[in-house]
Amino acid sequence: MIPLIGKPIYEPEPWSYTGDLTRREKVMDGNCTPPKMVRRVGWMLCMKCQRPHFSDDVGKCRVCFECGGAGGRAYNPPGQKHGPVGYIAFIKDVLEDEPALTTQELWSLASEHFGERLETTYVGFCNLVCRARHALGIKPPPRNSGGFGRHYPDIIAP
Repeated sequence: MIPLIGKPIYEPEPWSYTGDLTRREKVMDGNCTPPKMVRRVGWMLCMKCQRPHFSDDVGKCRVCFECGGAGGRAYNPPGQKHGPVGYIAFIKDVLEDEPALTTQELWSLASEHFGERLETTYVGFCNLVCRARHALGIKPPPRNSGGFGRHYPDIIAP
């Protein structure tokens, strides 16, 4: 049997933020002849918080990680914890002070803080809370047995 050996995909390293949002680098697949462009990477503005973030795919990832998207971490100026608060940054700040809060309590705090700007569903918000708890190393609350609570333990089904 002949081993299959593929050529690596050339992916450029993220460069530091200089304020230039027009620079794009190509990600090339060396397995094609001639090499094929797979996607483009670069700095872009988040569509929600308007902070720059490094996106691994400028055509698809347009929302930064802090706002719940698949894009990269938003750029924060030196000496500033974060710019306009994204959902993940808000959840992390609250959980650092009170790690025992349930998702329902976090939802009501976020609703008060963001008001009409809170543009996510409760289930989407639960996913963000799980990501924030994991990033902070906080163990989630005990899970209910079976049903909808299996995935979202703080939700009480009607």
